[in-house]
Amino acid sequence: MASDTLYQNPTSNILNQSGAMVQLTSSEFNDIRKIVYDNFGINLTEQKRSLVIGRLFKLLRSYGLQSFQEYFNYIKSDTSGRAMGELINRISTNHTFFFREKEHFEFLSKVVLPGIEARPKKKQFKRFENLVCRLFIRR
Repeated sequence: MASDTLYQNPTSNILNQSGAMVQLTSSEFNDIRKIVYDNFGINLTEQKRSLVIGRLFKLLRSYGLQSFQEYFNYIKSDTSGRAMGELINRISTNHTFFFREKEHFEFLSKVVLPGIEARPKKKQFKRFENLVCRLFIRR
């Protein structure tokens, strides 16, 4: 385990409910990194430390926790799965690639749908369903 040096987010003062500065030690960061990697396969590098502090601090505050160690203990002791769900929702960045731009819909209406309509009626829906599944699985 790395030394127990402290890290303070240089861009903001993060205070707990007692008004004390919340700091993330290297040990605490490594604990969070390990649990995220072991459970979700996400590798949080040192460059993500500020992101972790910013995203998890809101949870600390909402639960009235005074430190990241208390938060880590909460995650380990929670048997409902709720804490892990909240952790992944805060840590991960959801990103979609399709159906965000006008061109995506134009492609569907001008290329995909006419191609499906040209096929025999029985196979139209099944082919479209397969196409949609393939588009989303590739991403």
